[in-house]
Amino acid sequence: MFFNVQKSKCMVIFPSFRRCLKQLLDKCDLKMDGKAIEFVSSYSHLGHLLTDDLYDSEDIMKRQRDYIGQVNTVLCFFRQQASAVKYHLFCSYCTSLYGCELWQLSHNKLAHFSTTWRKSVRKVWQLSTRVHYHLLPLLCRCLPIQDEICKRSLKFIRKCINSNVDVVRSVANYAVT
Repeated sequence: MFFNVQKSKCMVIFPSFRRCLKQLLDKCDLKMDGKAIEFVSSYSHLGHLLTDDLYDSEDIMKRQRDYIGQVNTVLCFFRQQASAVKYHLFCSYCTSLYGCELWQLSHNKLAHFSTTWRKSVRKVWQLSTRVHYHLLPLLCRCLPIQDEICKRSLKFIRKCINSNVDVVRSVANYAVT
């Protein structure tokens, strides 16, 4: 197995009661093939921002910024299209949210993400900002984004509990109970 030292990073995750040890990392030197590997506190992997404190804030905010960019792209390039066409493109291009199943569902940043979703739905449908947010899912015939994220999380948990892999099934059962 070959490792590329320039592409390799080291991130140490301490339990919350051991975070005081984090300052000792400055004195550590990890080398591969005689070259030092950089220690990082966050790292982007498969489009997700992983942090050494295991909080989802940075990843949710990054995904929210990406989402805003995708919505603006759809609205810019397809501004002449009917709202129904724009909404279909919006659903296809902007709402993948790959990996959101792992976010902490009670995280306060999800409320900000939901607000962003409501604003973008209003823009896609060219609705007034005064249209009540409870009407948006009815107009779109979809779940609100926070409910969609919860649904995906539950589906992920169900798949883990019913997994054919013993370790995955055991960890999922332990986590749920």
